[in-house]
Amino acid sequence: MTGRGPYYLVAEAAERMRVSEDTIREAVRSGRMRAKRLSESPRSPFLIREAALDEWYDGLPDADEEMVYAMPKRTPLSEARKKRR
Repeated sequence: MTGRGPYYLVAEAAERMRVSEDTIREAVRSGRMRAKRLSESPRSPFLIREAALDEWYDGLPDADEEMVYAMPKRTPLSEARKKRR
């Protein structure tokens, strides 16, 4: 098993990647993250290799400066709320 790295359950993978368990499950179900099941049962837990987590992370879009620093547009409603304060 050399070079394969440790395996994680969904909760452990979510904690390691600092995302929700639902995010991990959705990535596995959609095929964006590779995983195995412990048995053929559809209720069997997923096992996820560390390398699969890294590959999934590498496939996420990069945050560009515009996206990170984008300010929400002002709307008439937000302007009206400011005036009431």
